[in-house]
Amino acid sequence: MQFYFLSYHINHPYHIGNALYIRLLIKIGEDDFLKYQKTISLKKGKEILLRHMKRSDVDCIWENFNQVIDERIYLPTFNKVTTEFEKRAWYNEFVEFGNICIVAEDPKLKSPKNVVSQVTIENIQWEASPHVAVLGVIVRNEYRKIGLGFHLIQFALDEAKKKGKKKIILSTIASNFDAIRVYEKLGFERVGLRKKHFFMNGEYADELLMELWTTDP
Repeated sequence: MQFYFLSYHINHPYHIGNALYIRLLIKIGEDDFLKYQKTISLKKGKEILLRHMKRSDVDCIWENFNQVIDERIYLPTFNKVTTEFEKRAWYNEFVEFGNICIVAEDPKLKSPKNVVSQVTIENIQWEASPHVAVLGVIVRNEYRKIGLGFHLIQFALDEAKKKGKKKIILSTIASNFDAIRVYEKLGFERVGLRKKHFFMNGEYADELLMELWTTDP
């Protein structure tokens, strides 16, 4: 089983929640978020930069998303995002509502091919759950099995904790064993299973629900 798609979160909730992130964007500007970055060394000698998303990353982010859709293995949606309107509308809404997107950049590649993976941490729509966020991850196929997913998620979790997120939830295909091992290594626990929740490639697939407390509940 290859380390294809870690988890998914496709909906874009209409809950502002984390206003601190919005205020920071307004106060210091998008490019200044580059100070919140980290360079990691991975297997095969790869050096990868982890940082917050910039507007110029949008095309590459959706190219990564569409690549996973083409694989038709672990992403339970089949419609690609291709138009500039869809991409820009997603970016504007994503930032407006205080969500977090951490990208993995390969400095050896040029834009728009330099972003090779991404993690999103999004607010949920319930007003009584400002402490909860949903995690979604995409790793391009040529950057799997080198430890990138673990480091990318860990960096995103650290950033989410800074923004006041105490509980992170995710869901993934239950047969995605490599990804589940990564989640459990990061401290996520299994909290539920939706039997035959998806119908993909001619067969039913279970959905595994997991969660992590970044602080003591």
